[in-house]
Amino acid sequence: MKLKLKIIYLEWIDAKSTYGWHPISELSKEPFLVVTAGLLVCEDAEFITVSTSYAPNADWADPITIPKRCITKRKTLMVLK
Repeated sequence: MKLKLKIIYLEWIDAKSTYGWHPISELSKEPFLVVTAGLLVCEDAEFITVSTSYAPNADWADPITIPKRCITKRKTLMVLK
C-alpha cells in the first residue's frame, strides 16, 4: 500500500525547565515556542504525531507526539503522492 505523505509545519508551546536553584526573579514566565516541521504520521482529536523520516518498510524515525491544545499554528506544506 502506497502512503500519501504530508509534510506539515507546526508552532506549539512546550514546557520548559532548568536545573538547580534559582531566585524567582530569574525564572522566565514567557511561553517556550517550538517550531516543528515533518511528516504527518497520525492524528486524532487530542494528539498529532510528526516524524523526520519514513522508510518503505513502514518504520518512522524520530517521531514526536504533540498535544493539539499546545499547537498555535499549523500549515500543510506539501502532499507527496
